[in-house]
Amino acid sequence: MAACAPSAAQCTLTLTPPSIHLGLGAPATESFTVNASASNCSRPAKSNSTWIAVTFGQTGTGSGTVGYTVDASTLYTARTGIISVNNTVNFTVTQDAYPCTYSFTPVNQSVQPPGGNFTLGIGTTCTWTASTTTPWLAINAGGTTGNGTLSYTVAPNNSVASRTGSILINNQTYAGTQFGAGCNYTVAPLTAN
Repeated sequence: MAACAPSAAQCTLTLTPPSIHLGLGAPATESFTVNASASNCSRPAKSNSTWIAVTFGQTGTGSGTVGYTVDASTLYTARTGIISVNNTVNFTVTQDAYPCTYSFTPVNQSVQPPGGNFTLGIGTTCTWTASTTTPWLAINAGGTTGNGTLSYTVAPNNSVASRTGSILINNQTYAGTQFGAGCNYTVAPLTAN
């Protein structure tokens, strides 16, 4: 009499370890063990993230090992991904942020009252995006991995006073100052006896 294979509901899978935490965005080649409640429990493994690749143990039955690689991160924030085993249990990978550094060209920007279009050179090895909450600054284009250029527009400043605004490159602040339009005076009459 042939033994019946356990149904998916009867299979219990546990992972050892159930997760991993990688520091400083470093790459890694690792593995984890899948413990199955029966020798004919299916244990397909797949990654849900482009930066995690399953290198062996993608298919099989019963207990076994799943190997994977994690790409080095160029992100300034931590990230989390999973490897799903049989769509019932997840192995969690958490990777710390890459220690990003930035250089800006020009180092700071002073803008005349009429405003206009400007560019900012950004030197980094990280993936970056730009944003601003300053209402008179507008981001036109920019964001990439590594060195790049940000294009932005400064609106005219019709007020007397100078103003300061900022652009956020990931978690780094780039500040700029726009001069005020100044004061104009008229005298009437131009001469007097």
